[in-house]
This record gives sequence, C-alpha cells and structure tokens, in this order.
Amino acid sequence: MDQIIFINPPMHVKKNDTYTTGIVFMPFVLAEAVGIANFFKIENRVLDCFGENPKKTNLNSELNDIIIGISEKEIVRNLKKFSKNKNTLFVIFANHMSNHWSVKNLCKICKSFDGKNQIMLLENSEAVTSYSIRSVLHEFQNLGVTYFCDYDVEENFVKFIKNNFNIKEIFKMKFKYKGDVLEDSSNTKSYVPSWEAFPLKNYWGLNFGHGPVSSSKYLPLLTSKGCPYPCQFCVMPELSQRRWRYRSPKDIFLEIEYWYNKLGVSEFHVEDTNPTINVQRLQKLSKLIYLSKLKNKISWKIVSGTKLETIKTQEILKDMKQGGLSYVSFSPESGSKKIRNLIGKPFDIEHSVNFVSWASKLNVKTQACFIIGFPDENLVDLLKSFLLISRLTFFGVDEIAIFIISPVPGSELYKNERVSGYTNNNEFSFSPNWRKDYKFLQFIKLICYANFLFLKLIFWPKRFFKNFFTIFGIKKFSIDLKMESAPIRSRYYKKNIQRVHNEV
Repeated sequence: MDQIIFINPPMHVKKNDTYTTGIVFMPFVLAEAVGIANFFKIENRVLDCFGENPKKTNLNSELNDIIIGISEKEIVRNLKKFSKNKNTLFVIFANHMSNHWSVKNLCKICKSFDGKNQIMLLENSEAVTSYSIRSVLHEFQNLGVTYFCDYDVEENFVKFIKNNFNIKEIFKMKFKYKGDVLEDSSNTKSYVPSWEAFPLKNYWGLNFGHGPVSSSKYLPLLTSKGCPYPCQFCVMPELSQRRWRYRSPKDIFLEIEYWYNKLGVSEFHVEDTNPTINVQRLQKLSKLIYLSKLKNKISWKIVSGTKLETIKTQEILKDMKQGGLSYVSFSPESGSKKIRNLIGKPFDIEHSVNFVSWASKLNVKTQACFIIGFPDENLVDLLKSFLLISRLTFFGVDEIAIFIISPVPGSELYKNERVSGYTNNNEFSFSPNWRKDYKFLQFIKLICYANFLFLKLIFWPKRFFKNFFTIFGIKKFSIDLKMESAPIRSRYYKKNIQRVHNEV
C-alpha cells in the first residue's frame, strides 16, 4: 500500500430530536491514528466528511435523519482525487452508532474504486456513544472491508502498520501493562494527535461541541483510556475490556502546552470516560499548570463523565480549580439503588451531594446525567430519580441530562436482547423512538427537566436567568453549560432543515 486515507463520516441528526442527537464530537481517536501514521512517515490524507462543511444539510431518504456534512458526490470526487494511481488503505472511522448508515455507505463507495485498495474500519474505543464493530461485523461482509482495528489504536493500529508498511523506526508504547491495570511508563517516546490535518476552523466556527464551548478555540484531550466498571447499558466494558490506562501529568501538560503555543488553544475538553480513577494525576497536572506560564490562561473541562468518589475532599477539587478545571460531568444514572445494582453502577449519593455543594462554592460547573427505561425499572424507581434530581438541584448542580436507554451493539443489553423492539442498527440513537414506551419515557423526561428548571429558578435565580439570557442571546455571556449550547444547536439544525425543505 502506498498511502492511507483517513475518513471521518458525516453526522446524522434525528429530525424529531435535535437536542439529544447531533452532538458534535471532534474525532480524537481518528486524530490519534493520523498522528501514528505521521510518526511513521506514512503518506496520508484526511477527509473529514462532517468537518469539511458542517453547515451543509442533506436529507436521508431511508431514515428519518438529516445528514450534516459534504454530499455523497463530493465524497466520491475527493476520494477519487486522493487515491488516483495509488494503492490506498481507506481507514473509515466507525465513530458513533448513530452514524452507522454512513459508515456502511462509505465502505460501498471505497469498494467501488479500481485498484488494489483495501478498507479498514477503525473503532471508536473511547466513547460511550460508540459501538462494537465485532457485534455488527456481519453487516460489513459484502462491503469490501478487509481489516478492522478495535480496542486500542496505539496498540493494534501500530501493529498493523508494522506488519503492512516498510517501517524503519521503532515505536515505543506510551502505556505499558502491569497486571490488569495499565501503568504509565516513563522515558517512552510519545506523540500528539495530528489535529493540523483536520478543518479545525470549521469546528471552531460552530461554537458548540460535546462539551460547552466557552472559548474561540478548543480541542478534545485524552488523559486516560478505558473504564473498569461493568455498566450493562454501556458499550465501554466491551470496547476497553474493563481495563484503564493513563498518561502521566507531565505528558498531559506537555500536550496542553504544545497546542497552546502552536495554535493558541486555551480550552480543553477531557473526553476520558473516567479520568479521575487516579485523581492524584489530575491534582499534579493542575499544579503543573498553576506553577507555569499557563496559569489563568487554560481552562479544562471533564465533559464525558467521571467517578466522583475519588475526589474525596474539597481541597482536592480546589487544587484542580486553581489549575484550570471549570466543569465536571458525572453520572448517577438512577436515583434508585435497585436500578444502579442491576446496571452494575457503584455510586455514592451522599458524596455526590457534597461534591455539588463544593463545586458550587468554587464556581466549578457541574452536570448530572441520568438514564431511564432500563428493564425492570418501575414508577417507584423513576420517582427516586426525580427526587435525586431535586436534591442535587437544591445543592447547586448546574445542569442535568436524561437519556433513554438504547441497546448499543456490544453492551450487555444488546447481547441479551433485554430491550424489545430493536431491529435495525441504522436507527440507533439516544432518542429511540422505536421503543413501545418511548412517548411515556419522553413525558418523564419533560417532567424531570421542568422540575429541574423550576427549582433552579427558585433556589438559584441568578444562574437561571444567566442561562436564559445566554440561550436566547439577550445578553452576551460565555457558554458554560451543555444546556445552554443544546438549544442553540437545535435551532441551528432546524433552520437548516427548513432551508433544505424549501429548496426541495
């Protein structure tokens, strides 16, 4: 093979739910794979089908979706131009289950080209919105897929490159195994994701991402990989094999410093599924930032959730705040101990209440995430979640997020077929309108959100009105919460949908 073409799919958005779907994730695992190719000096190109034109909206005739990004004709034209007269490995990023239709369509496109080209599926092993390629591999049998890379890009993609390309340099792993937990190793050669290959200005121009975007330039950041917990609704136990590997504070700091100096990036969204399992790392990182020239210049946010119990004291949180921490997302999942036990989710409610109170005093924004619709859940369990939301709101949680359970391919729910009615992987999202109880669960969501907003207005009126003014642009504030950016993003999509309908 002469070169690699890395492809990020366009993004799918459900027309009937532009709040829960259409969340913008920058492709950090794909950027890492590009970084590996550059490290080995392998010729490569990147086609970010979403990022190339995130303002273009296309209608999907097969699904009740809109597709954001360049059109299929533009994809074909670019790939033909990039791969002309060269034997190419197409690496297609299977980034999120909601984009599964487009991942398969990209395989069809790449298969149609002449030449000795090959196709690899690259699994997104570091996101709860991802899915297991192994679980749906049968759907790719006749689509020309030759390879798939799962679990850990650093390990498996590097092995593939060594076996299939003429490599002279020896790559040293950033992480080393030590028993069942991976320990950081010192004196190893490291690299950074190749974000220069992506259309960053287009992402920044949207002013919304997975986390709340408060600065003109932001980047995702992985400080660790994997998750050791067995939550049944989540795909991470399958993707990470319940192993957790982490980077040293110095290594993380050097990456932050690198992007600040090179691109002027001042905001970093920590996308780890559980960055605080070893919270001392982030304490040390915070001190490195606080004692450096980056003090008061850097903001970092834990946007994908974390384990709160390891942040045991207010002093630990204060250290992290001094080093730039401004936002923390965490996931009680349910107010019912019965449901948490069925899920396999250990969670200390009393500590979460204390944490929210500490964060409120330190002006660290917090988000609490819940799931509803788990099998065996009843009205009493839903009431307990309602009451926990109320309690957290009283003590100062800044926002909540509620998701309806969907059986993600690779999760235990998917394997055991414990959610009925799910027949088509193309229809997956966290807005599963194929569920028979979907309307009821949507009603429960609305009640919980209305209760949260009412209590926030009563107990935290200044914060409530700040959120209100930000959402509707009445007064210019920075976006500090996902609940502030979600309505803005939803209006943006609806405007584009209407424009496309008018053109048709």
